[in-house]
Amino acid sequence: MKLFDCTFAYKIPQYNVRVTTFAPRKSLAFEWLILEASLTANAHSEYADMSFEDLFAKVFKLSESETFLRMCLSNLIEYKAVECTHFSDEISFSVLKMSDVRITETGIEMHQKGMLPSKSSENSFQVFKNSVDKDFFLMETNRMVYRGEPSNGEILCDAKGKIEMPTVPQIKDFLLEKQKGKQKKNPFDWLKKETELGEIKISEDDDVRYEKVRNALLIDTALQCSLEKPELCRGNEMEALFASLPDVPKEFSHLPEFEFESIDESVNKMFMVEKFLENMKNCVLYSLESGESFVVDFTKQNQNLIKENTRSLIEKKSKPREMVVIFQNAPKFNYIAASKSSPVHKIEVPYAVTSEDILFDSKKKRFRAGQITIKAEGFSKEIPVGFIEENEDFSIEQIAEQIIAQYSDENKDLQKLDKFLRGEKSEDKQKKSKAKSQNLGCKNAK
Repeated sequence: MKLFDCTFAYKIPQYNVRVTTFAPRKSLAFEWLILEASLTANAHSEYADMSFEDLFAKVFKLSESETFLRMCLSNLIEYKAVECTHFSDEISFSVLKMSDVRITETGIEMHQKGMLPSKSSENSFQVFKNSVDKDFFLMETNRMVYRGEPSNGEILCDAKGKIEMPTVPQIKDFLLEKQKGKQKKNPFDWLKKETELGEIKISEDDDVRYEKVRNALLIDTALQCSLEKPELCRGNEMEALFASLPDVPKEFSHLPEFEFESIDESVNKMFMVEKFLENMKNCVLYSLESGESFVVDFTKQNQNLIKENTRSLIEKKSKPREMVVIFQNAPKFNYIAASKSSPVHKIEVPYAVTSEDILFDSKKKRFRAGQITIKAEGFSKEIPVGFIEENEDFSIEQIAEQIIAQYSDENKDLQKLDKFLRGEKSEDKQKKSKAKSQNLGCKNAK
């Protein structure tokens, strides 16, 4: 049986990702030559100590091309295709050695494709890592991530295990997947089909985010608790949940302990106090509107609720139906007869007219409440709960007649209540008698 829904909140890290991208173009002949020379020098030591001037003048016979070669080398360094320790606009190619120029992995990939960027740009975005499978995701794709402290009954939990920063290969694969259209929507307007990825940098952000995960607390016949979706658990959920449960409020401290060996099959839903009181309030309003008599606990909230709504009932209906409301567990006995300003006969008695665990009783619904001790994973907590039953044996007349018999000498106004009850009974008899005579008349006519 589900006791209540719950939402857990987990602190998750946020990472800033910066990606250098470029639109590709075909390599110029001199660019291709520099990359090829770099690869050769890396593989053959006899070329590594040669200067740029000697290699390109003596080997490639390009003695009058230093200016153009310098421009191409500068571009390759900017594209991060090569790294050059001593390069500057002033350095002489007779001093710059081939061993000073190292081709990068990006450069090797560019050289193999025969493509270079026409213009590079830097783009940034943020990713988060969840605490279940340690996978990362974009903020735009997950509405269950938010900034700020948990609120609205969300339960803060600690996730087990350290969440590691996503790696460059993971981010690159993620972007390539978006680019190839494997995802339904590409969230990056700068990531076109022809875009090439360059350098990727990842850093952790100081901003704090929380991930929300919805679950529900279940209770079995032995009052043992478990979570409806254990596969979503990732930390100290049960400990945090039990710590978040409120203590039994003073107004419910008189409620008896439910000793359930098994939960009755007729009880298909059990409520925590807040939800239980909300349902009970709706039943009170429905009973007032329909003119059905009922018994309810004597509380300030119930008194105000009935007072406010009987006033509006007079305004809505010219002749609202007369009814009886019995407040049980009141400080003392009191009776206020129905009048033009209120169609309700209000009776207050200093005891429970049914039993201690019944907080609302009517012809249709009965609300029972009590305290139970729930347990899970070494934790236990006493909480107030309630549930709704269908009610067939309720009789406001029988309860009211017992009150009249007990307090008639103390309060003479109870005669008005007695007349009202007897009037209802005689009216019922008149209706039955009229219906019977009509049936007889029909038979005689035949």
